Amino acid sequence: LVGSEMCIETGSCISKGYGLARAKQALYEKRIPKEYWDEALADYPDQTEKITAFLKSRLDADSDEKQVRRAVDALIRRGHSYGTIRRALDALSFDTEDFQEEF
Repeated sequence: LVGSEMCIETGSCISKGYGLARAKQALYEKRIPKEYWDEALADYPDQTEKITAFLKSRLDADSDEKQVRRAVDALIRRGHSYGTIRRALDALSFDTEDFQEEF
């Protein structure tokens, strides 16, 4: 039962575009024992493409710093790492020098 719950939960997180931290939170909320987390998250896909698509949908060339910060904050709340978000911003040619190194 625990194995099937993990598959359902991580699959749900993947389809919702959640990052690894949010997936771990979901496993915690479902009271899945921590010894099963590594197994459940081993095949968790890289979310860079979803992050980039999200940023493209929210931002354009005229986006100001406030809009970029809002998009970054939304991705952080979804459980994505700041490093991955920053790399996606860099790939989309947004200036990230004014941002903190980590939250």
